[in-house]
Amino acid sequence: MYNSYVDKINAAKDIVIIGGGPVGVELAGEIATDTKDKKITLIHSKSALIDNGTFNDKFKRRLREGLETLGVEILFEHKVTNLDELPTDGSARCTVQTDKGSTVEADIVFVCIGLKTNSSAYSEAFSGKLDEIGCLKVDEFLHVEGYTDVFAIGDCSAADGQAKMAFKAGTHVEVVVKNLQLQADEKDLKAYKPPSNIMFVPLGRNGGVAQIGNMVVGNFITKTAKSKGLFTSRFWDAMGQKMPTNSKKK
Repeated sequence: MYNSYVDKINAAKDIVIIGGGPVGVELAGEIATDTKDKKITLIHSKSALIDNGTFNDKFKRRLREGLETLGVEILFEHKVTNLDELPTDGSARCTVQTDKGSTVEADIVFVCIGLKTNSSAYSEAFSGKLDEIGCLKVDEFLHVEGYTDVFAIGDCSAADGQAKMAFKAGTHVEVVVKNLQLQADEKDLKAYKPPSNIMFVPLGRNGGVAQIGNMVVGNFITKTAKSKGLFTSRFWDAMGQKMPTNSKKK
């Protein structure tokens, strides 16, 4: 699947990315870094990138400037009106239409506007415990509401609203592991406290923008912390394994 999309991107002249959240921004940065001959258009319904009320204006402005430096054209406050008609597998050239009357030609379209949680594994058993996007409602200890022996972590948990981040999922794991120990020992459980504002957004492997608390940092720190490896080394370490090296890395 991955190699198939790489081939389609390489063959494309016009690429459209719908959605200016973290996934859309990172994808635009990755493609623009490695394919200098493409016209990349990012269409976003809001007035700023990653505009969810959590991150400050400097962070959002530097993301926009970073993408524009890479040659990405951004259409702000445009909503795609023919989304259901667009092929998203790169199988045919198409025309993307917006509510502002704009049209953008595309050889391949990526939809990054956020999807409902795949709740098929638990929706029947916990039908009364789901929020509007299919996440499991939890209490302060990350128990599924009404249960003391079932926890919900990661994307299926409503603990952090619709902010689905691997970093936050990791903090869920730490709390639940501790609570399983405390519960077995019949001791008071530890409440989950959402981590402070933090987000690293790579714009290709060579840079990006990050916000840590109220501080915004740029290419060097973002590249060092995430852009080069997308935090994958952390998970190899957690498994007690050595991260493979890529001899073709640029």
